[in-house]
Amino acid sequence: MKYTETQYGDGWLGDIDRQLESLRGIMRAKSAKALLVSQPHNLAWLLGFRVHIGISGNAAVCDLLLKDGGAVILANNIEAPRLRDLLGGALRVAEYPWHQTDARDANVFSMCPEGLLTDSECEPEIAALRRRLTASQKRELERVCEAASTVIEDCCLAVRPGMTDYEIAGMAAKGVYAAGLEPIVLLAACDDNHRRYRHPVPRGDTLNKSLMLSLGARGRGLHASITRFVSFGEPDAGFRKAVGCVHGAAAMLFRETRPGASLPELVNKLAGAYASGGFPGEIENHHQGGIGGFLLRELKATSLSAGTAEEDQVYCWNPSAGGFKSEDTMLVEANGNRFLTKTPRLPLAAESGLPDILIR
Repeated sequence: MKYTETQYGDGWLGDIDRQLESLRGIMRAKSAKALLVSQPHNLAWLLGFRVHIGISGNAAVCDLLLKDGGAVILANNIEAPRLRDLLGGALRVAEYPWHQTDARDANVFSMCPEGLLTDSECEPEIAALRRRLTASQKRELERVCEAASTVIEDCCLAVRPGMTDYEIAGMAAKGVYAAGLEPIVLLAACDDNHRRYRHPVPRGDTLNKSLMLSLGARGRGLHASITRFVSFGEPDAGFRKAVGCVHGAAAMLFRETRPGASLPELVNKLAGAYASGGFPGEIENHHQGGIGGFLLRELKATSLSAGTAEEDQVYCWNPSAGGFKSEDTMLVEANGNRFLTKTPRLPLAAESGLPDILIR
């Protein structure tokens, strides 16, 4: 099976044979004769291109049926032409009429009358594979994070008092689409909104003193998460205390999310960091983030989470307190962790070295 950079760029699908063989291992372990992959995040992991129409939908434009003898894409006649062009003959596309609602199931049954396993039935096993990125996927995530970070920088430097949160969100969305990405989550919160609520959606507020801008952007199935703050004038002492506490928590997570680190232990250390920073119990007020990649959060870490951090995993921690949040995308690598959402035009805190409030 041959994949060209012209079709896929950076050899995205160069590892698909190994990925499919790993899925066959799951099939054999479960005594299945075929695996039907239907969930968008699993298809994006395998194929490396957009597999959805609406950005908020949970349905993919195709399925992939995997057997010991090969793999085939199943798609209706609306989507099949585009998929053939994207695949360039690498995988066969079995087409069925869009208006025959049972045609897809009939196709599956004809190819595998018995012993069918679905990806939803073995999601934990697939997730363990999907959460460790290949070299080409890591390169693509770097591009997604760089583009998303540039959008956030541009917006933080361009906003001004008097703009509404809808205008600011629109400015960010324009930049995201111009970069070839999709805005999956976009929060522009002014003043009291980001101090009162952990998910402060735009609501028509006018920017006066401070802004929180949070972005979850997707490109080729991979997600970048980033949050930055702008203040017009010096923040008050209470807010600065929250910034110091959150930076301490985020620095600990960046330092200690290493291969072999227990996720429950990391969460417990995070609770201690909140307490030592003057915000005891803060961990109960919002989720703290966790593993990223082909979902905004593949896993939201808690004290009950199973497993340990692994090399080539993506982490998007988002500790928060007192109206401030630290959120970035980082990659766990053998020689250390690497921030991917860098914003060199915005300030860093002197003590922690983490992104600080832009004061204008």
